[in-house]
Amino acid sequence: MKKIIMSVVALAVATTMNAQVYVGGSLGFSSSNDKTEASVNNVTVTEETKTTSFEILPEIGYKLNDNMAVGTVIGLTYSNIDYPTEENISHSLKGTYFNFKPYFRYYFAQWDKVSLFADAQIGFVTGKATEERSGNGVTVSSDVKSTEYSFAVVPGIAYQPTEKISIVAKLGKGLGYWHTKDTTPTDNGNGGTYDVDVINNEFGLNLKSLGLTVGVYYNF
Repeated sequence: MKKIIMSVVALAVATTMNAQVYVGGSLGFSSSNDKTEASVNNVTVTEETKTTSFEILPEIGYKLNDNMAVGTVIGLTYSNIDYPTEENISHSLKGTYFNFKPYFRYYFAQWDKVSLFADAQIGFVTGKATEERSGNGVTVSSDVKSTEYSFAVVPGIAYQPTEKISIVAKLGKGLGYWHTKDTTPTDNGNGGTYDVDVINNEFGLNLKSLGLTVGVYYNF
């Protein structure tokens, strides 16, 4: 038993000594248009939902060896959604969200200074948005609280121009599962409120929802 414990300790010490710390951050931006068409009596009506998001994502990690690393992303996302106009009433949703996403990274292909990798990450996102409906000089707004839990594998590419600097790009939300809950306080007509929950479960491949995220790391 003592030999097993000493072996585990020796392995942990060796892994720590070989670990390389990196810190940095990423900026993410995406813009998408989702169109819906409906045809009635040979008349086609097209509705378009526009989504724009911007992210600031500081990151810290340990590169355990040439092929593996562990780390976490902590940051903020700003999102703006413009929904189709209904009876001359504009409809939008603007929010700010906190991100916490620890991950395990595996480099599966390397050519000199370029590497391909995949992040297996567990995500937690929470925040609040303001939903507004405006028309005829009147604006009605309400708060929407959102929480998301996820597990996903996200592809990426890294370029290391120098020993200390790495440039990294990740594509979309990857392949995984996302559970989202939106809660909106609603007037009950008696001076009080009650919560209306909208729950969405998504599973599959998503390479466009968060666009391209580009970051720079400093390797110690």
